[in-house]
Amino acid sequence: MVATSHSGGAFNFYGALKGDKVYTIYIDTTLGTAVMQFADPKSATQSYPEELTAPQALRAELPSDITASRLVIACTLDRTGLLKTPRVLQTNSPELSEKVLAALPSWKFRPVFRGNQPVEVNAILGFDIDTQ
Repeated sequence: MVATSHSGGAFNFYGALKGDKVYTIYIDTTLGTAVMQFADPKSATQSYPEELTAPQALRAELPSDITASRLVIACTLDRTGLLKTPRVLQTNSPELSEKVLAALPSWKFRPVFRGNQPVEVNAILGFDIDTQ
């Protein structure tokens, strides 16, 4: 899904991701489907002829002993497909937050591309999100 940078999408964080467009993907996890919205912050000030190609989750394991609860994390998805600098934006469970934050360094993605070049993007990752 693609929207403008001022769309709130599933998270209702209007304008939180800077860029000309905000993209949304869905990731299967043991907690159910996670939602990731991402944008290239450089596109807010520079025009590009190519659209972004969505990342693809290659490894997205979470501990099996956690219970689903709303959790929203801001992070960077770097050019190698790793999540960097995660920080909790919203949580209903500090225990869940701790366990998910501990698991995120092991996640791996095929990175975002613009044309044939990998691009670092800002992202918001959400668990137990009502997308209806």
